[in-house]
Amino acid sequence: MRTALEWALAAGELELGVHLAVALEGFWVATNPFEGMRWFSLLLEHDGELPRELRARALRAWGGVTFIIGRFEEGARLYERSLALYRELGDERGVGVLLHRLAIFELQRDDKIRARALNEQAGELLRRTGFRRGELETIATLGDIEFAEGNHERGLELMRKSI
Repeated sequence: MRTALEWALAAGELELGVHLAVALEGFWVATNPFEGMRWFSLLLEHDGELPRELRARALRAWGGVTFIIGRFEEGARLYERSLALYRELGDERGVGVLLHRLAIFELQRDDKIRARALNEQAGELLRRTGFRRGELETIATLGDIEFAEGNHERGLELMRKSI
C-alpha cells in the first residue's frame, strides 16, 4: 500500500492516492497515526482539485488520525471542514458521523452540554439514514457523557445497550 501511495503521489494520481489513504484510516489509527498524518498532508495540499465528496471523506479521515494522537483541536478543525462539505453535499449520514466525532471532541474538552447536543443531533441523523453502527456509537457516547456527569448506572446501561 505504501508503494501504491508513493506511486500515486509521484504520478500525479492524486484522486487514487486519496482513495487509498482514506481506505487506510483504520489501519493508521490502530498502528501508526503519524504515518497517516504525513500521507494526508502530502496528498491534500492540493485538495481543491478533488471531488467534494472525496475531499470530505479525506478530511474526516485526516481528522481521525490527528485526533487519535491527542491533537484534538487540530483534529476538530479538520472535522469541521469535512462537516461543512458534507452539509454542502446534503449527505446526512456524513453529517451525522462528523457531528458524532465532534461530540467526542467536546467531551474531551469537558463540555458535556455541547457534547450531548451534538451527539443527539448525530444520533437522530444516523438513525434516520439507517446507519445502525453509527447510531449505536452515539448511544455509547451518550453513555460516556452520562458517566462523566456522575450518572454511572445510566452510563453503563447505555454502554451495554450499544454493545
